[in-house]
Amino acid sequence: MVKGSIHKFYSFVFDGLKDCNYNQFDYWKVKEAVHEIENLFGIQAKDFEVKSYEFGLNAETSFDPAKFLQEKVITHSQNPLDTHSPKGITKFLYSEYDFKFYDKAKVAKQKGNIFRIERKVKKGRHAKKIGVHTLNDLMNTAVWYNQFDLLEEQLEGLIVFDNPDLESELSNPKYWDSIRKQRMKKKRLIGRLPESKLKNEVKDKMKVVFGDMLRNHLIVHGESVTPCKMTGLNISHQRTGSIFISEASIRDLPQDQFNALKVEFLTFRYMNEPKDIQAYYIAHNIRNRYYAIKKQSQAAKPLFNWEHQESVV
Repeated sequence: MVKGSIHKFYSFVFDGLKDCNYNQFDYWKVKEAVHEIENLFGIQAKDFEVKSYEFGLNAETSFDPAKFLQEKVITHSQNPLDTHSPKGITKFLYSEYDFKFYDKAKVAKQKGNIFRIERKVKKGRHAKKIGVHTLNDLMNTAVWYNQFDLLEEQLEGLIVFDNPDLESELSNPKYWDSIRKQRMKKKRLIGRLPESKLKNEVKDKMKVVFGDMLRNHLIVHGESVTPCKMTGLNISHQRTGSIFISEASIRDLPQDQFNALKVEFLTFRYMNEPKDIQAYYIAHNIRNRYYAIKKQSQAAKPLFNWEHQESVV
C-alpha cells in the first residue's frame, strides 16, 4: 500500500519544495505526477487501486478565512458540523467522506489569505461510486467536474451572515437546529437570508481557480475550448450550453477516438451495428454514466444525526 500526497510529491520532485500543498495543483501537474509515480514503482496507473483521496481548491481571498469561518458562518442548510474540529476549521462528517473549509495559509504558515475547501473520500467503495477506481481515473476530467460540483454544492449550503450581530433568529444556530427536519419552512427561510458578499467572493474565486486548474488541458492551438464533462473531448463547435459530446460529434470523430469511445461506452450488443446506431448509444451511455456517478456520489448518509449534535456557536 502506498500512502501520501500526490500534490506534495509533485512539489518535491519537480519544484524541490518539501511538504508543499498550498499552491495550485492543476490537471497537467497531476498527469506529470502520476506518470512519475508509474516510473518510480514500475506499475501502470490503471493498476494502482485508490482506497482514499482528497480533492480540494485553494483560493486567495480579500478577507481572513479563519475569521470568516469562526464569526460569519452560522451553520449549514443540510449537513452536521463537526463540533470537535480545531478552531478555524469547519468540517462536515459523513460515513464515507468529509468536507472541510479552513485557512490554508495559516495551516501552511504562509502569508496572505488562502481559503481552502476540500472533500476527503475515506473509503474505496465510495471512490468507486464516483468513478475513481484506480490512479488513472484521477486524470479523467469527468471526475474533476463531478468533484467541483460537489464542492460548489457544499459551499452553497453554508448559512452565512456578514453581520451576525444583527438581531435575528436566523443568525442563531440553535434556531436552525430546531427546524432541521422542517424542509419547506427551512427552504423559505433560506430564501430570506441576506446575500453574503464574502460567500459570493469565495464562489467566484473557486470558479476561476478551477478553470485555471483545467486550462492547460483545455487549450488547443492557443485557444480555450469547451470540454465534454464525461470524456474531456472538445465540444466547442456544438451549440452554446452543451456539456456532453453529441451523437453527431461522435460520428465525426477520428476513427481511433471513435473506437476508444466504443470500448468505454458501448455494450457488446451494439458492437456490430452501423456507426449511426453506435454513435447514438455511445452518446446516451455517456450522459447516463455521468449522472449515475453524480447521483451515487451524493448518496452517502451523514455520519451523525442532527438530534445528537450540539449547536455550534
